Amino acid sequence: MKFPFRNLYLKIFIWFWLAMIIINVVLFAAFALTRPTPTRRSWRDLAQTGPNAQKAAEVYEQSGPQALNASLQATEKSSGVGATFFDESGKELSGRPVPPAAAELIAKAAESRDIEFNFAVENTLVARPVTSAKGQRYIYLAHIPRPPFQPTFQSLGLRLLVVLVIGGIFCYWLARYLTTPVLKLRATTNELAEGNLGARVSTKLTKRRDEVGQLGQDFNSMAERWSRW
Repeated sequence: MKFPFRNLYLKIFIWFWLAMIIINVVLFAAFALTRPTPTRRSWRDLAQTGPNAQKAAEVYEQSGPQALNASLQATEKSSGVGATFFDESGKELSGRPVPPAAAELIAKAAESRDIEFNFAVENTLVARPVTSAKGQRYIYLAHIPRPPFQPTFQSLGLRLLVVLVIGGIFCYWLARYLTTPVLKLRATTNELAEGNLGARVSTKLTKRRDEVGQLGQDFNSMAERWSRW
């Protein structure tokens, strides 16, 4: 089955769809690149890791693991930021559960002796080296919750895919809406050209309140005159 005017149909569909793709990609990219990572709350929590880390080292050396655990629990309850405490070898000293991906970050911070981050996990991990008053080195690992409104690149990609699929469906419908009347008008024109003087554009098309409807009315008027000759 031939599909007349398929080039026009495809051009309309492709151009509308490409326009939606470009617009949405630009919007999502702009949002992803300009959103703060970490967020303002994360920066506030990050600023608190310094004093908290020093306090954890003092509590551990003065009162032991149980007191350290209680201190970290109190900090988490008041701020919402969890924490674990490690020696330089990577051994957790408070008895608290160690989050996934912590070992690599701890080793990295111990080697660099500088603050290290991991944004790729559910909660942002911040490993901060700290030296106690006795000269012992530790690693304080803060688990900063990701705010619920902070999207990941995976969620952005999923939203973009949904928008593109819905946009594709809309563009498909719009392209058919624009080209179907033209196809019907062309078919009627071919009938008239082949000698069918009774060929007329359907009433459904001529009742359209746009240029296509006007074109159908003009065609019917022309065909009516031809049939009288």
